[in-house]
Amino acid sequence: PWHHPRYQGDLSSTYRLYDKICIHGALHWLGGIEVPEDDRLQQAKQLEDIVDVSLVLEYQWRSRFSVFLHGKNLVDYHNERYVHYPALGRRGVISFSYAW
Repeated sequence: PWHHPRYQGDLSSTYRLYDKICIHGALHWLGGIEVPEDDRLQQAKQLEDIVDVSLVLEYQWRSRFSVFLHGKNLVDYHNERYVHYPALGRRGVISFSYAW
């Protein structure tokens, strides 16, 4: 099947520092993705392996309020998960969480 990786690996870890700071790290690796080389779908080519490193920092300010900083593709690895659709590059998100 087109665009399905033959192999993939995921490695993640979480570390809690004191009671307020939590650090989540992840490494995702996809490889062996085959795509059609032409419009007739007769020839296949293999895309480069995809490596994605992400990091989440969470600070629990109060028992009900948290702040997150989430970074993806931190190594700025330019890849194509689908043919002619390159990755967006480094991305970051700041978010807040409130539980009532």
